[in-house]
Amino acid sequence: MNKDQKTNIRSFRYSDRVASILESMEGANLNAKFENLVLFCNDKFPEVEKRYRTYQSMAARAFDDYMKLSDLRHSIQRELTSIDNRLRSLDELLEHVEAQCRKVKEYKK
Repeated sequence: MNKDQKTNIRSFRYSDRVASILESMEGANLNAKFENLVLFCNDKFPEVEKRYRTYQSMAARAFDDYMKLSDLRHSIQRELTSIDNRLRSLDELLEHVEAQCRKVKEYKK
């Protein structure tokens, strides 16, 4: 049997959108256009799938990077809060020391 021999005879209905896609394909008639569309999609699928997997991998790496940066941001934010609290404590301590120094200074007078 010749590989170009058409042994499958079918009929189907399709939308206007599918009709416009079929009309844009190369081919002498509707059957040829349909066959070219199916073969084109089938031939391109491995390439598209490979690109999809590449983009999926890139997205996963980008998400991992984002999560690492987010964790780092939270860590820095906690450290800044801790530093701010320590500065407030030092301010309070300094005020206390200054008050004690004033008392000592007044006592000596």
